[in-house]
Amino acid sequence: MTNRNNAGGQDAPGTGRHLPPPSSLTSELAAEKRTLIRKRERIYGLVNAIYDDSIILVAKTAPVFKAKYERMQKLQSDFDLVQNEILFFNERIPPGSTEALKTDQEQKSFNSLVDAANFNYFKFLKADTPPPGA
Repeated sequence: MTNRNNAGGQDAPGTGRHLPPPSSLTSELAAEKRTLIRKRERIYGLVNAIYDDSIILVAKTAPVFKAKYERMQKLQSDFDLVQNEILFFNERIPPGSTEALKTDQEQKSFNSLVDAANFNYFKFLKADTPPPGA
């Protein structure tokens, strides 16, 4: 029996649970989608760890954090490349498919994370710099 409230999915017989609609992707596109998701999540996770470190930044950890800050700049480029790959992926999926990957909210979230880490780092640098003539 088809459930009209869930975009083409079906109820699993005798379970009361709803099954998701079948994928409209070929196995190759489905594998590419999983890879893109993993790549984006990996980069996001790495930047999130740098952000976490930026919160607890102290003079003792500042030299190590500088290297992380520089790595974060590379990760920003990597994230942008993955987002572009996702846009290309979205163009290749069947019209009307619900399999498209979102990019706008993910980009905003990523940018906010990078901005917060940058803010924490530069705030620390400013606070750690003695005033002129001191």
